[in-house]
Amino acid sequence: MRPTFRRNVFRDVPASFVRFLPLVILFLAVFFAASAALHHPRPALAKPEPGGEAPASPPPLILRPPTDFVEIKEKNGTLFAENARQLGEHARLLRLFLPENQAHFYEEGKHYALTRQLAVYGIAKANDAPFNKDDIALLGRILEEGFLSFDKAPSAALRDSLALEEVLLQAGRDGRNLLLDTRSTENLRLFQYQLAYPLSPGHAGSPADDRMLTSLTTLILLVRGHIIFICASSINTQDPLYDDAVWTRDVVEKYMETLLADNKKN
Repeated sequence: MRPTFRRNVFRDVPASFVRFLPLVILFLAVFFAASAALHHPRPALAKPEPGGEAPASPPPLILRPPTDFVEIKEKNGTLFAENARQLGEHARLLRLFLPENQAHFYEEGKHYALTRQLAVYGIAKANDAPFNKDDIALLGRILEEGFLSFDKAPSAALRDSLALEEVLLQAGRDGRNLLLDTRSTENLRLFQYQLAYPLSPGHAGSPADDRMLTSLTTLILLVRGHIIFICASSINTQDPLYDDAVWTRDVVEKYMETLLADNKKN
């Protein structure tokens, strides 16, 4: 019989979700720190020629809540602040969404019951010069280095849900971080992965039942001169792990499609 990763800590220690936020956001903060490479001197917006027009800065993006999600705003309590506080100077939290079927837990103060979220981050920069394809290519190369220590899921397993489930379970049993898949185009970089955290600080070799497994999909997207990060995360409270992995990927891809449609050039 395959072991089940029970997460009794969610029932017994409500503060565990508060711990989860810094763990995941601090991991992402390593990625956002790479955005410092994009803070090289950028050309200032050119002055218009007589009778001409100045180059426009990137237009504000439309970032509406996806279907079946509720937006959690800064004024709605600690969840937004917990995410935003961990980012450092080069990134900022733009939007934070919870699935509708979990948002009521947050409204009732039951943070321990929250396991899934979708967040949108932006890169803070000193001027209004738009980002371009060279910038996202540079950032993508830097971010790829963050996964060099991860194990990689066999490509065959990605086409077979049962095989992938076994790969995810084994990585969880061993406490290994796992890179499931990547995708790259001139305008985006996508990383799908599973993290394994020991729930007892300083005990990396903890038994399987004392680990938190979290599926994430992070997308770095160039859209209308902006570079944004779209990140979906799902804490696994019980098997199957495959459901968490599929959920994060589907949510990110659907939100990307909505965002691109909303921000299409007229």
